Amino acid sequence: MKKILAVMLSVIMLFSLSTVLFASAAEEVKDLDSYAPVNMSFDTIYYNGYYGGPVNVYVDAGGGGGPKLDETARAFDNQGFAIKNIGLRGWIGFDKPISRFGYFANDQLIFGNFAEAFMAEADETNIKAAGGENAVRYNIDIPVASFGGDVTFTACAQLSDGTVVKFVSSETTKNTTFTCKNGEVSEVKNSDAIMYNDYTGKKAMSYDTVTWNNTQLNDPSQVTSVESPEFAYNKIRTFLNDDGVIDQVAYGGNTMRFWGWAALDQAIEAFGYAIDKDVYFDGLSYPDANFEQGIVNHLVSNIGFDEDTAKLSRRYTVVVPFRNYTGTHDIGVAVKLADGTILILNDTVISVRGAEEVQPQTDEPQPQTDEPQPQTGDAAVAMIAVAAVLAMSAAVVFAKKRSF
Repeated sequence: MKKILAVMLSVIMLFSLSTVLFASAAEEVKDLDSYAPVNMSFDTIYYNGYYGGPVNVYVDAGGGGGPKLDETARAFDNQGFAIKNIGLRGWIGFDKPISRFGYFANDQLIFGNFAEAFMAEADETNIKAAGGENAVRYNIDIPVASFGGDVTFTACAQLSDGTVVKFVSSETTKNTTFTCKNGEVSEVKNSDAIMYNDYTGKKAMSYDTVTWNNTQLNDPSQVTSVESPEFAYNKIRTFLNDDGVIDQVAYGGNTMRFWGWAALDQAIEAFGYAIDKDVYFDGLSYPDANFEQGIVNHLVSNIGFDEDTAKLSRRYTVVVPFRNYTGTHDIGVAVKLADGTILILNDTVISVRGAEEVQPQTDEPQPQTDEPQPQTGDAAVAMIAVAAVLAMSAAVVFAKKRSF
């Protein structure tokens, strides 16, 4: 009987522990109703461009973002990937400093460099007067076409203590949630892609411009449709550190855009991007619908292509969306040919160091380590787990002793 009681005690402890584990995980993410900001304003929705540049703006008025989303029923039919990106812009302030902004794509939490500078001193004064001393502007640019299927997106912020607050509220003016019904995205994990230089068929390519976070790094006036004497890559080199790597954090990297053209001895089915050995063909990357006559003339006159093969050439636009990458990765433009071959364009391969996890602020300096740091609440959960295991062990020992 006492053995049975001991086992029952162990089961109860395990149930209690699992309850604590799930509660701790749930408590890390809150919404604006459960963790109210000092004040906020969801002002602007934009798409297919960037704020302050060539962009389609749905609305740009104080607090008008939520009601405008309501007009669309907070859902977009994006099967053909006509919408490449959707931006959410405004300002918000909490009782604690904000470490970084991000967004949820369904249950996936993605952080980026989405804080925006104040437009002027008066802008900062007015926003801090309304939202408190920790109030900042946000400009969360979501590459919706990089996701396949039905995806629900919501903006969020991580506070200095590690708490993540989703910009979801019963007040529609504060609610940033919307859904995109996207087409399918092709992912080739650990692909057997070959480098362009190793392709034995007839080939030619040009890597013309590169854009980092909507800022073009090289002057497109220096590049024609038939000639690109490494202007793009020379500009990239100015961003490399001593290890030959671009630091995504230092330059506020959320996206990197490549533009150029490629010509092979067979039809090009798709353009995409590679992260090391993994290749992605999504709605952000695409070839032009038709050939460009200037490129065809160049291929025939200078490279030795026949005209029909030259007309298989295509310009490409490839956008690499940086996610929560840590460590250093090689990224580059991928090409899928009619026979299924996947090529990586050598001259586009760039090493990028991703962001590291932001740790909650404490009075003590955080140690520098390569080991992953526990998330908020993990240490407490671990202590509870140890205590529960010890308690269960004690219960078993007690049962054995009493059974003699």
